[in-house]
Amino acid sequence: MLRRPVCRWTRHSPIVSVYALVKVPVHYWICGCFTAWSVVLIIMTGMKNFAGLATLRFFLGGFEASIAPSMLVVSSMWWTRREQVLRNNIWYSMNGMAAILGSLLTYGLGHIKSNVLHEYQIIFLGIGLLSLAFAIPTWFLFPRHPARVKWLTQEQKYIALERIRLNNTGTQTHEFKWAHVREALTDPKSILFVIMVFCISLVSGGITSFGPLILKGFGLTQFQTILYNSECQHQAL
Repeated sequence: MLRRPVCRWTRHSPIVSVYALVKVPVHYWICGCFTAWSVVLIIMTGMKNFAGLATLRFFLGGFEASIAPSMLVVSSMWWTRREQVLRNNIWYSMNGMAAILGSLLTYGLGHIKSNVLHEYQIIFLGIGLLSLAFAIPTWFLFPRHPARVKWLTQEQKYIALERIRLNNTGTQTHEFKWAHVREALTDPKSILFVIMVFCISLVSGGITSFGPLILKGFGLTQFQTILYNSECQHQAL
């Protein structure tokens, strides 16, 4: 029963993120979700029952699901439409790389012996601290609006803005308009894009989500399942 609200929150989180990206600067939102995800994962170390884990997983999935639409906004702020395709493919493929490295990291952390913490607590704590270590400097290094970054000269800022003028999307707006929502819901290209992503996710999502259960069904141990699961994640690349 607890799985349903978790799935609903994860599914609707991108919608919440789209609205938040209009009201909050994109670099603040991404860094905030990154940091919050790390903190929630660390807090999960102290959970010792399913109800506590499921509750925190509710928020963990929401912060994670907010990254994808946020990165689309970042791509549109810095690159032309022709350039965005390759950039989006590069960062989206990192989902597969993260799953591969995450499986290897989980395998290693799971072998740490402790008289205080269980294996899953060590995994949560280790990955959470590592993520937080990267999240903190992100607040200072993640680029802001092209016209407000410090490492570009005035001439370079002007060029950066002129390059994306033909996108006809602007760089960032702070006004949420329902007319844009209706336009997206009726736009043939947007509808085809949604269908395409749905078909891709239907297959890849099943493999990534239930891959460990499938592998475990072949008689593999818990740690063997984690290790071999990293091989299954190559399909995401």
